[in-house]
Amino acid sequence: MGAADQPPVFEQTVYRFNTLEDCATSTVVGTVSAESNGSILYRFVSDGGIQDDFDVNGSGDIVSMRPLDRETREMYELIVRAETRASLPLVAHARVLIHVGDVNDNAPRFETDRYAAVIAEGSAPGMQVIQVVAEDADLGLNGQFYYMISNESVSGVFVCDSSTGSISLTGELDRESVSEYRLSVVAVDRGVPRLSSTTQVIVMVSDENDNAPVFRQSTYSGAVNEDALPGTIILVVVAIDADSAPSLMYHIAGGDVLGQFGVRRSGEIYVNKLLDREETAHYQLTVLATDGAHTAVTTVNINILDANDNSPVCEQVSLD
Repeated sequence: MGAADQPPVFEQTVYRFNTLEDCATSTVVGTVSAESNGSILYRFVSDGGIQDDFDVNGSGDIVSMRPLDRETREMYELIVRAETRASLPLVAHARVLIHVGDVNDNAPRFETDRYAAVIAEGSAPGMQVIQVVAEDADLGLNGQFYYMISNESVSGVFVCDSSTGSISLTGELDRESVSEYRLSVVAVDRGVPRLSSTTQVIVMVSDENDNAPVFRQSTYSGAVNEDALPGTIILVVVAIDADSAPSLMYHIAGGDVLGQFGVRRSGEIYVNKLLDREETAHYQLTVLATDGAHTAVTTVNINILDANDNSPVCEQVSLD
């Protein structure tokens, strides 16, 4: 080391630079400068691997070495060394702070790509069905977003709050017409360019007992021999109910005061007691079908057929 050698001196003890996370590799972020009476070399001496994202050349230019991601690291604090080229170099150090600015490189992201909800068909408009939630890792307008339902087929039935993602009922539901809705909900950020993502919301409409059963026929007719044994099936009545999985019960409500007939859950009308055509040759039954809240009525005509169950009787005996 010569007597004239002087240690380098940085112009600043702390350098502050800004760059955007989408800057190209080899972009000059900023320049540091140290003074000495000889030529100077610059290099980073920070611990760890964060300095690998940047390098400094012989002119003191700090350049980016690989793509940056603000969402991973927003601030770098590096130590740069200036040293003379002497055999025993003289050195100086300065801090370099690099702030990575945000760009709109993240779309809003939903918690899940599919939501499911169940709502009763009798629900009143205004009822909340479900809330979808998205997040955006960007800052400022880049990270602000709003929600909207993108498929117009459900307009007038559901609405989505643009700020909260809460989906509410706006119309009336009829499970017998539509039992399931599939909503496409989009989250759109306010950055440039605008980025968005979509999730699907499946809304299943649960059944309400709002339909009465209906018999397939208003009148049924059948016949049975008067000597038919109890349990003999005469005919089957059938009622249908538009509600999902209805549990129908059948009852004989009139026309059979002695309980000569019975009806099963299947709608089978059968002989319950021994019959006698000579006593009653025709029955007209009133049969009900009920789902527990509503009823339907039909008429069942049953003719009793004669059996040879009576011996002939002479009205008069003549004696010669």
